[in-house]
Amino acid sequence: MRVDLLVNDFTYKAVNDRCIVLYDSQSKRTFLHIKDAINAYILTLNNLDDMCGKIFNVGDNSLNYSKGDIAKHIQKFTGCKIIDSDMDDFDVRNFIISFEKIRRFGYSAQFTLDDGISELVKLFKFYKPFATYKTI
Repeated sequence: MRVDLLVNDFTYKAVNDRCIVLYDSQSKRTFLHIKDAINAYILTLNNLDDMCGKIFNVGDNSLNYSKGDIAKHIQKFTGCKIIDSDMDDFDVRNFIISFEKIRRFGYSAQFTLDDGISELVKLFKFYKPFATYKTI
């Protein structure tokens, strides 16, 4: 699992540091649950003739969030503090992506941001990928 991805990273910090520091909190990102990614692969296999050789953005417009919105969702699960810094972000990206092309094949995401966050909160209560010591 990649802990460096934004939702994973923020959730890890919320659970373990009890704080999320935001840089450029209004920048937009889009997200997709792994189970929805798997569903997109299955959809492609079932529509191979029509989809082969073409490019599709996989996701859902309902999963476009600002970094600040994501932090607030995580805060609901963890009670963490959110610090909105006025310092510049080293990773300046802002995504607005259309998913209309894949929607024509009936695709829509089934899992919400909160679904993923709740799973990550449970995981990070016992999984400590950055721990340098063993806990008992």
